[in-house]
Amino acid sequence: MSAWKPEVLLLVESPFAAYDAERFGFHAESQALDWTVADLTALIKPEFWAAYGRETPVDPRVHVISTKDQFRELLAGRLFDVAIDEIGSSRVAKAVRRMIIAKRLPRVRLRLGLLPGDLLIQRSIRERWIARRSQFGMLRLARNILLIIPRRLSSKIPPPDIALGSGSETQKDVPRNCPIIWAQSFDYEKARILDASNEQQKSSGAVFLDQNLGYHPDQAHSSLLSPVDVDRYYPQLREVFDTLERNGLEVSVALHPKAASDDVIDLFGERNVVRGSSQQLLRDAALVLCHASASVSYAVIWRKPVLFLSTNELERSWYHGHIHEMARILKRPILNIDELGSLTPKDLRSMIDRSVDEVAYAEYEERFIRSRYSPEGGLWEVFAKGLTEILAWRR
Repeated sequence: MSAWKPEVLLLVESPFAAYDAERFGFHAESQALDWTVADLTALIKPEFWAAYGRETPVDPRVHVISTKDQFRELLAGRLFDVAIDEIGSSRVAKAVRRMIIAKRLPRVRLRLGLLPGDLLIQRSIRERWIARRSQFGMLRLARNILLIIPRRLSSKIPPPDIALGSGSETQKDVPRNCPIIWAQSFDYEKARILDASNEQQKSSGAVFLDQNLGYHPDQAHSSLLSPVDVDRYYPQLREVFDTLERNGLEVSVALHPKAASDDVIDLFGERNVVRGSSQQLLRDAALVLCHASASVSYAVIWRKPVLFLSTNELERSWYHGHIHEMARILKRPILNIDELGSLTPKDLRSMIDRSVDEVAYAEYEERFIRSRYSPEGGLWEVFAKGLTEILAWRR
């Protein structure tokens, strides 16, 4: 291992953007890790790279890899301590992974901020059926069912050597013999940094966590069907925002990091739309509106009341399990926007004013955001310390 700090190779198959650089602490004053990023999108998903990639990396530590030879050269040029494996199970991804394994480079799996809905879909045949039917459509789903056994055998990813986990649910999501470095989720890390800054709080009414539905590039990345008809969905959102504003709650929108910024007025109306500061908006919010955004973690951390929004379309989609499982654990109401007109003002007011269940929020935080095993400190400092101890022990 390097004399000063662990040398970490991060493998990704989606363009590494400024948002990712922030999450991995690239701009922190002190660096606990020596990072190198292999952006393999052009190699593993060339069509997606052609549509969404960028030739100029956001940081000099990011290497755009378009051939296997380029990746071999990167591996040969440095003595890495571990590889964080964030690539999938495609044929090319498996070839890249074999190179990592051949170098006897320990592979790390990130489990930072698990989502309750993902675990529900793994456990429930019904929820898995709803999710896959809406993601793939019936013809593709039928083909997948016919190929389920050979597909599972061919797409199986070798278990990781190390896991970096946040909530205690990580224990159920990695092999029993896999050592876990306990830390906190990406969102908890951002919240910790914001709290430490002592920035003055400002009231911001209700905040909607945008998930870029209908336009999200991940749909193209994974060949998924849209869960909503955008021509119906966004007018519905504006209607519910107008209703809340008539009830005295000004609505701001925390724009998704991958959302386009040129049509926000058409989508959300004449209201405050903010990109890149969702944690501050949520810290200052009186009410949080969302479907099943991972950023609901901020609402949990700062104990903000959440009103989950659904529609008849979303109820039939792969969002169903995510929305209902989050709401169940947090003991929060779900408003079906299609039924907004049938609600009395008193019914709506009771949803808005329902107080936070402290026990439920604490349970969610422990299971999915930051466990009882997690030490104090910055995310990547904790990871560096744990990694140093594990690698020293292995030697």
